[in-house]
Amino acid sequence: MRARDHGCNLSSHEGGKLEVVKCTLPMMVHVQDIINSNWHHYEAITDTVDMDDHEADEAWATRNHEIREFYVLFDDLLTVGTASFQIIEGFAYIGYFYIRDGFHRQGYGR
Repeated sequence: MRARDHGCNLSSHEGGKLEVVKCTLPMMVHVQDIINSNWHHYEAITDTVDMDDHEADEAWATRNHEIREFYVLFDDLLTVGTASFQIIEGFAYIGYFYIRDGFHRQGYGR
C-alpha cells in the first residue's frame, strides 16, 4: 500500500519523503509487521510467560484497532514506524511507538 494514496501530511527525512497515515483496519498489517520485527529485542529481557504480549497477530490488531488510533510512518514506499494513542479517563495515552527493526538509529524517532 502506498502512502501517497492516502492524502497524508508530508515532511522530510534526509532527502526522503515522510508521510504519516492514520490506520484503517486493513492497514493494521503494517503495524503488526513493524511490532513483530522487534520481537527478538524482547527475548533476552522478558519473562517467557509474557512474550506473547510482544507478538502482534490478527486478533491483536483487531482488538487494538478498536480501542486505539494507530499511525504508520512511511518513508517513500517503506513502512518504517508506527505509533498509537488513546484517550483514557480524559488523558491522552501514547501506547505504542515502534521503529521497524533495521531502521533504528536513523532519526525516524525524532
